[in-house]
Amino acid sequence: PIACAAANANLDLMEGEDLIANSARVGKYFKGQLVERLGDHPLMGEIRGDGLMLAIELVADKKTKEVLNIDWDCSHRLFDLCLEENLISRGYFGHNSSSFAPPLSITNDQVDEVITRFSRGLDRLTDELVRDGRWKQPA
Repeated sequence: PIACAAANANLDLMEGEDLIANSARVGKYFKGQLVERLGDHPLMGEIRGDGLMLAIELVADKKTKEVLNIDWDCSHRLFDLCLEENLISRGYFGHNSSSFAPPLSITNDQVDEVITRFSRGLDRLTDELVRDGRWKQPA
């Protein structure tokens, strides 16, 4: 009974604060800002997802969608670099991708901050790959 009461209180809160609609509204903004602000980044491949469950794919070549060498473990390195920017993202074993799952209550201003921090992490990853001679931006 206690667990059910807690679950019902949570559902009441989600309805009362219109968190589902906020997720759809802010999620659309989030995806649009990822495309606008990071879509031209040389490592950015596909930006996918719905609502606030969004993911980005890292690629070696935007035009051909050639994948980055999986042995470089770029998704986990990007996670580490984002963490240094005080941003938690998700990296995946065996994939060159990263994802986001912010709280349903996130605002557009907070999304802007997430993208700013993620962008700094992505730029640092790019710099490392170039500096170490592992990746060269395609012409």
